[in-house]
Amino acid sequence: MREVRLLAVAGAVLTLVACRSDSVAPGLITQVAVDGEVSATRVPGGIRLTNGLREPIAWFAFNPFLLAQWATCADPGPECLRLAAGAVVTIADADVAGYAPGLREVMVHIYRVVPDGQGGFEVEAIRDVTVPM
Repeated sequence: MREVRLLAVAGAVLTLVACRSDSVAPGLITQVAVDGEVSATRVPGGIRLTNGLREPIAWFAFNPFLLAQWATCADPGPECLRLAAGAVVTIADADVAGYAPGLREVMVHIYRVVPDGQGGFEVEAIRDVTVPM
């Protein structure tokens, strides 16, 4: 009798897993700490990136399932994506590099651009945030 109940429970669990939705409800929060708090939150049509630090961060959002190389940008100019201290930006799905309908997750590189000591700049403290779509 106990084996029958165990099989019934196992069957119910497998059914729930097989029937689950592949979409994630808006508002699911994925966070990574970079000397404070930075968060990436799935919102309808995009990803809300919040910089809770006292310094700016750089970021880049992309499809992690493509066989492609994505590079960070160490240029402190306006060509590179930056988020000021305490600021919030919504990254539209269409602005995610390699975005395609049905994409299950997006990777967001979060990092700092700092002087390299030789008159240039370098990337420091790269963190990756995986955001379920």
